[in-house]
Amino acid sequence: SLTYRIETPDGRQRDATPDDLTPLQRRMMATQPDLILQYAHHLRDRYAREGQPVRVFADAWVSTNGHRRRRLVDPTVDLAAEEDTVFGFDWVLTEDDPRGID
Repeated sequence: SLTYRIETPDGRQRDATPDDLTPLQRRMMATQPDLILQYAHHLRDRYAREGQPVRVFADAWVSTNGHRRRRLVDPTVDLAAEEDTVFGFDWVLTEDDPRGID
């Protein structure tokens, strides 16, 4: 599962889901950190075009190989400010990270 939280500079928050994507795109994105980041940047840019800077956070949960579900990304990281890089993302939680436990 994947939900985004959008936060305005005055502290207002709203949840957003990637409803503008196809079901296949949503399933693929929910398990791939690079796509989670790209959609966070899409949300940031969409609000910026409306003249409103925002911070974007993601809450993504995955279950692999029959294991208990766990959080995939750190929900406290503003993905709107993160760079898309080929060197990996430090906001992706490892399997043994206690922040990823349900």
